[in-house]
Amino acid sequence: MASSADEGMTEMLAMIKKSADTSSLPPAKPMVFSGDNLEYRQWNSTFNLLIEDKDLSPAQKLSYSYYVLSIIYYGLKAAYL
Repeated sequence: MASSADEGMTEMLAMIKKSADTSSLPPAKPMVFSGDNLEYRQWNSTFNLLIEDKDLSPAQKLSYSYYVLSIIYYGLKAAYL
C-alpha cells in the first residue's frame, strides 16, 4: 500500500516530466558530418544522443538518417561542382 506522500511524489515527478517534455525550446538537430575524421566522434555522440538512443520507431530513425545523409550529399555535391 503506497502512502499519500509516495503518491504525491509520483504525481509531482510526472508533472515535472510533462513540463520538460513540452518545454518551449526548439528540438535539437544533429550536427551534419562533413567527412572530417576529427569531427566524427562528436558527430557520432550527438547522433546517438539525439536519435539512436531515443525511443523512436525504426521509420523515424531512418527518416533522421536520411535527412543527415542528404545534407552531406548535397554539401559535397556543391563543394565539387
